[in-house]
Amino acid sequence: MQTAKPRLNKVNQGHPRPPQLYFHCTDRSAIKTSNLPDRIKVALHNVSFAHPFLISLRYQRTFNAGWATSMGIIYKNPSLVEVICELHWELTPVAIPPNMGVDPFLDVIRADLTPRLNAAGFVNSQELAHPQVPRQFLAWQPIVRFAPAPDTWPKIQLGPGIFTVNMAGPNYTGWPDFQPAVDSAVGALIESFPTPEKFLRLKSLQLKYLNAFTNKHDYQTYAQFASTYLGLKSVLPSAFIERIGVTAAEISTNSQTKLPISTPSDSYITVQVSEGLVNQTPGCVLQLAVEKTSKTEPKQIMPWFREANIAAREAFQSLATPRLIELMRPEEKR
Repeated sequence: MQTAKPRLNKVNQGHPRPPQLYFHCTDRSAIKTSNLPDRIKVALHNVSFAHPFLISLRYQRTFNAGWATSMGIIYKNPSLVEVICELHWELTPVAIPPNMGVDPFLDVIRADLTPRLNAAGFVNSQELAHPQVPRQFLAWQPIVRFAPAPDTWPKIQLGPGIFTVNMAGPNYTGWPDFQPAVDSAVGALIESFPTPEKFLRLKSLQLKYLNAFTNKHDYQTYAQFASTYLGLKSVLPSAFIERIGVTAAEISTNSQTKLPISTPSDSYITVQVSEGLVNQTPGCVLQLAVEKTSKTEPKQIMPWFREANIAAREAFQSLATPRLIELMRPEEKR
């Protein structure tokens, strides 16, 4: 999807919601008409099918073989804004509003979880919703946030049917450093959930990496950056573009592409690219999200997050051009 003047998307740490621009890729023919970079299209055509109509995204460093992909790499000029590990579970449906629900265990979970998090150092709590707002209107929205202190990370959020662990980009030093906090927080949730093996009916797991590129990454215009550094192309026919009288460099293409992946299993990755404001400065917003929407047992949560992190990392390193990676100044973590 595209628009000549795409709506700006503000980047706010906590619970970003990029524009819902959607393209769902399910077979090889769909790849040809997508606006993915040519190098991604070539790789996807060469990978094996996990299912006759589901394309595996295991291109495994096809394009950036010259760049290290170990977990010891950090960027001196990073683009990362926030990392979010998110769990959703089923709610008890209500008639009004439609597609909403209530969480019968929320008060019990919060009462038990709070002292566990306090003992782990998350002693600061912040209410995110007015207490008089009916709970059914807050389905899958955080209502309380825990942190060691107001301006420190990571942060943990809880609400009806939702639990998140968030880390700010400037504080993120790699998955090995972040994983223990996620593991501890998820473990506390499971211990606080009444009979989790029976009542914790997970509906989705999500790992999101929100990136923002600005002038420090040679951002001049959205069209210039998306084309030069991410390889995005217009999906409009060339004849139409020529008739309008514009060049490819003048076209701003917001994009959302969704691809099934083989690892982690029963999951898919979504790549969203849009124009946005980063601390009131124009920039390019890139979100990589790995998600699983099938049944998951509590003991499978952390293994899934570990595999999802690998998938997201490889997707980013394959989408970003070598020139962009160079601008981010990668180096081995010491």
